[in-house]
Amino acid sequence: MHDSDPVYEYLMKPYGITKDDVQEALKSPDHIHKLKANNIVKGIFIKQISKEYYLLIDANLKDRNHSIQTVFRIFPHTLQDITIKTPIHVLRKFANDFGYALQMGNYSSKFIFNETLKIPESDKINNELEHYLRPVDFPKNADRVFGSSLYTVKTGYPNSSFKIEIAYLISLKKYKEYQHENES
Repeated sequence: MHDSDPVYEYLMKPYGITKDDVQEALKSPDHIHKLKANNIVKGIFIKQISKEYYLLIDANLKDRNHSIQTVFRIFPHTLQDITIKTPIHVLRKFANDFGYALQMGNYSSKFIFNETLKIPESDKINNELEHYLRPVDFPKNADRVFGSSLYTVKTGYPNSSFKIEIAYLISLKKYKEYQHENES
């Protein structure tokens, strides 16, 4: 990861998260949840770095080189009302607290996990999820966002669909406010 990488620049550096912290979390996470689609394996990692915070990392896993999608610092009190502290449950809470809703057809959620959504019949078939899945509560002067998705496309008129393993979009502004409120 380079210093100019947006994940490093916006999600790590301002909060004192080091590249070594991320490597340690990837190498020996407290918990990991793996997802797979189209020969891509994604890992959602959680690692307690200190008494003060955990790291929640979304990475596409490629041999020894992982492509980091997001890195979030999460404070322990945020996890108190989660009964099952798996990476997916933590990420769901985080997306619900700090994310934007995503909509496809009549379906809308801030965190999409293991869903099959039908492509509207009126649309041309397009194999890019981003063509169909749109943020619904995105402000006009939107801040930077960080998120991730993993999906497969099932084509076949008239029942084409996306099998979405995961999709979410986190507001950098909301995340910054959370960090500021919780810094000692």
